[in-house]
Amino acid sequence: MLIIAGCSGGQVVPLKKEKSIVGIPSAIIVDTIIEGKILGRNLSSPAAVAVDKYGMIYLVDAGNNRIISFNQRLIPIADRGGFGGGYGSFNRPSDIVVDNTLTLVVTDNGNQRIVKLDSKLNYIEELNLVDDEDPFMFGDIAGVTVNEYGEIWISDRSNNRLALFNNISKFDKFVGDFGYGGGQLYNPEKIVRSSKSKFAVCDPGNSRVVIYDEYGNHNRDLVSEQFTQPVSVAYSRNGTLWVLDQKISQVVNISESGELLYISGSVIPGDKKNLHNPTDLVFLSDGRLLIVDTGNNRLVVCRVIYEGS
Repeated sequence: MLIIAGCSGGQVVPLKKEKSIVGIPSAIIVDTIIEGKILGRNLSSPAAVAVDKYGMIYLVDAGNNRIISFNQRLIPIADRGGFGGGYGSFNRPSDIVVDNTLTLVVTDNGNQRIVKLDSKLNYIEELNLVDDEDPFMFGDIAGVTVNEYGEIWISDRSNNRLALFNNISKFDKFVGDFGYGGGQLYNPEKIVRSSKSKFAVCDPGNSRVVIYDEYGNHNRDLVSEQFTQPVSVAYSRNGTLWVLDQKISQVVNISESGELLYISGSVIPGDKKNLHNPTDLVFLSDGRLLIVDTGNNRLVVCRVIYEGS
């Protein structure tokens, strides 16, 4: 594993502040970069990342069709995968989430399934998304999340909708459809659940983030002139959202009401390279922000500096 730290400038735009928000960011600075060989293979098109309640980190290394686990110090512990359709292999995995029982839920696109692993990356079970009666029922699965009851939400990019499954992995209903208004979607990507049981769905085809309640009802849209192709979101401890825009490789911080608070990219201070085709971001247990920089085959870990700190 190669870890690099650098120093240079980038676009940093602090914006107007909402007085009700505690801990407004004033800067993000690259702290650590992880790239190169990890557990015998070079990182290749990393696509998604998740963190469990103990601070363990799980990375989808899509180019190598594997999942890598790291400890809280970002030291790689184990990996599982390789190309294939068997119990320990994957074909184009795209997203990962950790549920309340520390089960990893992975979208395995090429095999049209959702795979569950334990925290040591051992196979548990899978949810087959192939329907013989309707082969087009599920398409290109881009994102996944799990609520506190174990119910699974997936975003179906090619069918422009969400598919909801109950806590025994039985299909429940579809949410959304192609379009712009009233909770409709266009090429939805990653989904994140907030502590208030709201679901933020990245809707890059419509250049926005769509919020649903726990039942799949449309709540509101977060729209900004700064959004072109939002593909991932992360909730910070103060309840604001960090939105990753893939097209312009930019990180945007907004309040829950949609007010812009901070923008940085495509070069983040502390780095010498532009983010390229980034696909995911998540907060680590120590408060640092990890960005999956897919086009550069690396992970970029940033410190977030808040006003008054």
